[in-house]
Amino acid sequence: MSKEQFRRALDLLQDGRAAEAEALLLAALKEDPENTEIQFELSRAYLKQKNWKSSIAILDELVLRFPSNADFLGQRGVTHFSRGDVKSAMADIERAIELEPEYAYRYACRAYIKERTGDLRGAIADYELAVRLDPEDEVAKNNLEMAREKLQYEQSNAIHRPRTKAHLSPEEIKSYSEEYEKKQSKEEAKEGEEEVKKIALKTLFGEMRSTLKDKENRKAFLRFIRNGFKMPPR
Repeated sequence: MSKEQFRRALDLLQDGRAAEAEALLLAALKEDPENTEIQFELSRAYLKQKNWKSSIAILDELVLRFPSNADFLGQRGVTHFSRGDVKSAMADIERAIELEPEYAYRYACRAYIKERTGDLRGAIADYELAVRLDPEDEVAKNNLEMAREKLQYEQSNAIHRPRTKAHLSPEEIKSYSEEYEKKQSKEEAKEGEEEVKKIALKTLFGEMRSTLKDKENRKAFLRFIRNGFKMPPR
């Protein structure tokens, strides 16, 4: 893949045309299957299309080969969270932060996860750190203000709703993750059932083709069809 084609794939991703970017990146990967940059961007293309399984498969392989690469870990964390796996997402983001403690984006990612799971105070602390590390990050600034406003709103209404929690308890987060794992198990079981059906159908058609190779069997089969799918009387 030329540099121009690679930039074209990145532009397509930026424009939200992930399927077109995927096609370009897959073609490039055939020419250069060990290119980690292409693999990484392909994982992003899959993520944007909500193809979690393919995205995670690529990132798992990259992390296995390069366990100290914060970019691969961070991207896998984002992908895990996008599909609802909070526990795995936090583990990857935390590790990425350990590897690159001065990179603001990692804290913004962790802040977003904390905010979405109800830990507003933790989210605000991370957004503040992200903004200190990168004062030009307007997205982090905006998210910080929104989180602060949301916390103020919850605090002002706490007197009317005494059972309101500032964040999810560890048990609730565990329950959230267990629910995700159950959903994944059901999806995998369904995929297994579909594969068994395909194999059974393929086997059936194979047996039919084998049987109908015999001239007498073909004649009997045609009589069966003409008779309205009923066996003729003996």
